[in-house]
Amino acid sequence: MGATSQLAIGVNGVVNSTAFVSSSVTYQQTSSFNVDSVTSSGNQITFTGTGFPTADHIGRVTLEGVAADAVTITSATEVTASFSSTGIPATTSVPELVFETTTNNYQHTAVVSSVATFTKVQDVTSSTGISSSFNGGLKYTVQSDGLYATLKKADNELRVCGSVCELVEADSNASQAVCTVPALATTHSVSTYQIESSKDLNATLIGDRTVHDGLTVDPWVTTDNPCEFGMTFKEGHAAVLDEAKIFIGFLTDKTPYVNNLAFYGSNDNWVTETELHRFGEELHEGWNYIDYRDDGVVKPSWNSYKFKGNETGSCRVTEFKLHGV
Repeated sequence: MGATSQLAIGVNGVVNSTAFVSSSVTYQQTSSFNVDSVTSSGNQITFTGTGFPTADHIGRVTLEGVAADAVTITSATEVTASFSSTGIPATTSVPELVFETTTNNYQHTAVVSSVATFTKVQDVTSSTGISSSFNGGLKYTVQSDGLYATLKKADNELRVCGSVCELVEADSNASQAVCTVPALATTHSVSTYQIESSKDLNATLIGDRTVHDGLTVDPWVTTDNPCEFGMTFKEGHAAVLDEAKIFIGFLTDKTPYVNNLAFYGSNDNWVTETELHRFGEELHEGWNYIDYRDDGVVKPSWNSYKFKGNETGSCRVTEFKLHGV
């Protein structure tokens, strides 16, 4: 077969068995410890399974990067991990369980598939003050154990003045969350500093969603009388409109629309409403515009807008759009 070869071991680029000592090497392997279930209650996670090492081992548990304050290997079938009350991230995630030897310098990672769930009010120790321009962009730091892990979950966010403060992961850790302060759009900042530009708006829809799906194909046919469709924005916010428009794809009879279909605004979830425009004989096939761009025209500023018809067929509309800030 040819010449024999010598087996060499390389560590950190050094291929020489005499160039290192075994005590300086950490061995890590994934073991098939059986973790049958994970339960969470209060500030504690309990792992139940089989084969947990009980001699010469310590346990380490992390949840979304937050390390447990204390881990106890109760028996070969149970391990408990406790977090400080402020350190538990509000999350539903798979925890990591590692068994580490106390003498031989190696560790086993248990295979965990069950999730632990903690729902909590985040305790904030302190936060930095903010003195920012309307344009935003400054970093904001919130001292709160577990908050960073909480905000990494898709359904969680930190808001400043009602808008999302974007998480800066490079500056965040287990004890603090750092985010970038958003721009603040107000009537003053939009008109004076152009913080935001006018665009087609999207928000929670009133009525059938197909009236705002971007397709001018099939009309919304409803027998409701009265009928309505529109849009509601975030609580405490208003949309300042440049334009509102509806598309009518096929028109044979104006009667259901003329003096029956009108445009309204409301700031109190439709407890009260204000009529902004009523369609008359000018209504036609295609896009029908309500334009607020002319000089001297006061642009409507409301939390909710809707088109409402008082006759059967007056909401036979294919598409509507609101354009503004």
